[in-house]
Amino acid sequence: MRSHFTAPWSRKLLATTAILGLILVIAAVAADGWGALVVIAIGLVAATFAIRGYSIVEGELLIHRLGWSTRYDLADLSSIRFEPGATMGSIRALGIGGLFGFVGHYHNEMLGTYKAYATDEARTVVIEFSGQTIVVTPGDPVAFVEAVEATQG
Repeated sequence: MRSHFTAPWSRKLLATTAILGLILVIAAVAADGWGALVVIAIGLVAATFAIRGYSIVEGELLIHRLGWSTRYDLADLSSIRFEPGATMGSIRALGIGGLFGFVGHYHNEMLGTYKAYATDEARTVVIEFSGQTIVVTPGDPVAFVEAVEATQG
């Protein structure tokens, strides 16, 4: 059974990252001294939160970032479903909304409050744990759901 999944970027994320990246470069060039360092730091911090992929290892879901991973214990899983566009109409409460990903705390009418680890709204997989909902966007959402469900058997 497959255990690693990519996190492909949508055209929307590619365009948003390119535009915001260009704005950061222009701001860094235009700023003097500490201002330039602050702008560069913003870009670097955002890059560390970029979603690089997802793995299912020893009963855990790992969400890979640049140099670290966020872990969820699949023993606490309540439900999982592939639901394209589940994040549409969401409001960001705290997080990154388009620079290297859609990551952080969000809210919409369908899901309520949730954590997003997303790169493509067309590939949304909604995962509910006891007391918490997260959204991920693996390259093959159907195979991802099957792989997670296989850990429950």
